[in-house]
Amino acid sequence: MISVLKQINLMLAFLLELALLVAVGYWGFTMAQTTLLKLVAGVGLALLMAIIWGCFEAPKAPWLLPEPWRFISKLVLFALGAGALFTAGQRGLGLLFALLALINLTLLVVWKQ
Repeated sequence: MISVLKQINLMLAFLLELALLVAVGYWGFTMAQTTLLKLVAGVGLALLMAIIWGCFEAPKAPWLLPEPWRFISKLVLFALGAGALFTAGQRGLGLLFALLALINLTLLVVWKQ
């Protein structure tokens, strides 16, 4: 049973990573004023977050951060995603994202995933 829960937690981690990209992209689209700025901010912020994640957080990242810095970095990035949703008017989604991220990160540490 625990092995199934561990697999679910890893799947949740991946889904949270994707949701992070959507959250910062959504924030960029909603905060900019003109259509061009909305497009640049929405796509640009999501792309920037993907680059940061790919360079420092992904399992095969070229500059994988050592623990505890990796944990702290994930915590900060997920907090940015939750804050982005919250400030873009999606308070419920922001809180849900933060809660799921905290649960996921806690289980990743407890289960040494």
